Amino acid sequence: MANFKLFGNLEPLLDGNKEFELGAADVRSAIAELIELLPGLVGELTDESGEFNRYYSVLVNGEMIEFLDDLDTKLTEKDQVTIFPPTAA
Repeated sequence: MANFKLFGNLEPLLDGNKEFELGAADVRSAIAELIELLPGLVGELTDESGEFNRYYSVLVNGEMIEFLDDLDTKLTEKDQVTIFPPTAA
């Protein structure tokens, strides 16, 4: 199971948890699993239809998914996934 950590404005929506173990095969499935666990993330991490909010940064083992296979990036049980909120420049 991959380890997920969520930060910033997502924290109040996480029922007191900042870290999750998810068994999804890829990032897209993991986000769907997170939404199922925490419906309060709808409208923030995803829109109402489940489409990922691209303002958030997702890193797998410290590498942005845009430089991997994006939402189709495969996950293993050893992976560390972090999700960061949008930041202002």
